[in-house]
Amino acid sequence: MEWVPANDDQVVPGAVVGGMTDYGEILYVGRALHEGSVHLGKIHRSHRVLYIAYAGQEIAHSSYETLVLKSAVSN
Repeated sequence: MEWVPANDDQVVPGAVVGGMTDYGEILYVGRALHEGSVHLGKIHRSHRVLYIAYAGQEIAHSSYETLVLKSAVSN
C-alpha cells in the first residue's frame, strides 16, 4: 500500500474502502496534515473533502492523501 496525493472529490484507482455512510456512499481511507501532525480520516466524495477527527470535531480538508493498493497504482 502507499499514499497518493488527491483533492476535492478525486478518488485514486485502487483506493482503499474504509466504510459507508448511512446512505450507502462509499468512504475511502485518507490522511491529512493538521496542526503539524498527520491524521487519518475518511474521504467523503459528495462533500468533496477528507474529514479527520480533531479535538472532538470533524475537520474538513480539501487536499489530502489517499491510501491505495500499490499494485493498482502501478498497472
